[in-house]
Amino acid sequence: MLLPLIVTLLFVTLVNTVFQLTQFDLAYRYWRSVWKKQKPTSRPIDREHLPAVTIQLPMFNESIIAPRILEAVSRIDYPRDRLQVQILDDSTDHSPEIIAGILEELRQSQPELNIEYLHRTDRQGFKAGALQAAMPLVTGEFIAIFDADFIPQPDFLTHLLPYFDSPEVAVVQSRWGHLNAHDSVLTQAQQFFLDGHHSVEQNGRNRAGYFITFNGTAGIWQRSAMEAAGGWSADTLVEDLDLSYRTQSLGYRIVYVEDYVTPGELPNSVSGLRVQLFRWFKGNAQVGLKILGKVWKQPLPLSVKIHATAQLFAPFTMLSSLVMLLITGALPLILHAAPEHAGLVKLCYMGFVWVPAVLLVYGTPRIRFDEGPWYIRLAKLVPRTFVFMAMMTGLSCQSSIAVLEAVFKRANQWVVTPKGFSQQSSKKKVRRKLAWYVWPDAFVIIYLMASIVIAWKFEFYALLVIEATWLVGYLWLFGGAVWEAYGTPAAPSVVKINQPENATVEGRTLLEYGVGSEGDNESVTTAPAGATL
Repeated sequence: MLLPLIVTLLFVTLVNTVFQLTQFDLAYRYWRSVWKKQKPTSRPIDREHLPAVTIQLPMFNESIIAPRILEAVSRIDYPRDRLQVQILDDSTDHSPEIIAGILEELRQSQPELNIEYLHRTDRQGFKAGALQAAMPLVTGEFIAIFDADFIPQPDFLTHLLPYFDSPEVAVVQSRWGHLNAHDSVLTQAQQFFLDGHHSVEQNGRNRAGYFITFNGTAGIWQRSAMEAAGGWSADTLVEDLDLSYRTQSLGYRIVYVEDYVTPGELPNSVSGLRVQLFRWFKGNAQVGLKILGKVWKQPLPLSVKIHATAQLFAPFTMLSSLVMLLITGALPLILHAAPEHAGLVKLCYMGFVWVPAVLLVYGTPRIRFDEGPWYIRLAKLVPRTFVFMAMMTGLSCQSSIAVLEAVFKRANQWVVTPKGFSQQSSKKKVRRKLAWYVWPDAFVIIYLMASIVIAWKFEFYALLVIEATWLVGYLWLFGGAVWEAYGTPAAPSVVKINQPENATVEGRTLLEYGVGSEGDNESVTTAPAGATL
């Protein structure tokens, strides 16, 4: 009876170890490209013959941050006769009235700006559905997409379009920046995680010729490549990853430009983070189940297929991590009852390869991009790595639920990620809704507490330290979510973007656009997992 548990522990440890080995490969390829100063190629841009471009702005109940993104887009440096802007609004709150006021101002101040407002009421297909529904009205050869919480720089188009130096280039993706990275420990942990993905994982794969992904925002698509791949599909929650893989399977390439940053806003609440990551992990697993078999049938190099598997099945490592946590908690009792299996258990020490992998992949951007002496940056990696590992472990239960929902094809829900004071009154205290998948964390917390007592009793002190780290992560993310739902409500914060305190859009303050009126806390739409456009 005990041997199957140990074999299971060994298996999930092996799965995670193999995944981490692919991470080591990406770190190696990333640093090699840095040392060799390898960068994507581009060609000079001819400002007299610029291509037609469409900017798409998908929105859903983004009344607070809509003025910010519209102001930024209105300042993009590009000939107005070759630029089309589409606002794709699926809002069910008061956002349409606010956006209408902004558009009126923009049309008066910039009558030459071709800006269209498209409002849907059924939300069929969520974001993918909105993007696909607008395609018949697109006039551009290239399509730039921005989520409402991003701030494109004025030179975004003129800087990135030159990277379309070949018909094979389907997408040019910029690196995400973070407007509020230093707001809290939570946002710093997200920065640690996302920068590792965008720099080491994306850039490492790109330099090696592996498949990468359009990150859903802050990038430009070649329209013909998008159409050749069949356009947007709404049968997964991460339509960007899905379309990216379908496009690359046809022989197109995605170019990642690490040196150009487009800033966006991070979730500043535990609830917001959990909502976002649940969607990402479930959607990623859905794409893996949908696409991976087709990737392996393609005449691609084995290394490309291996790294595609690692990327598409990455959420399943969270499920294996939860299994590892549960079995490890009982390990002292297992070894006490069956000491003859100690040799097998020692093989699980390979799982510690996770620590140097985290340092290499997620610590690299902090070494490269943070300010200060190198030894200070290096020293800061220790607490940051601890916080990151605690956060990811604290998400293992909900991420496992997300993966299982993908496997069993449970209906998709699209919940807007609360960011800053998005959807909220600037004067109103707010409570966050608590998702159902948060509650199983309570059982994991109780289990970990019991496991720590057992580890102490049997003098497994190294295991005790590991389990204490896991417990910190679960207490942080479970306690934070519960507090935001039932504790003292907090006023949402405002991210200021190099503007005066009373930020304006064309001479009017944000409050004049209706910011401060009642809004929904979180908006949820449900559709069948196989919903089509």
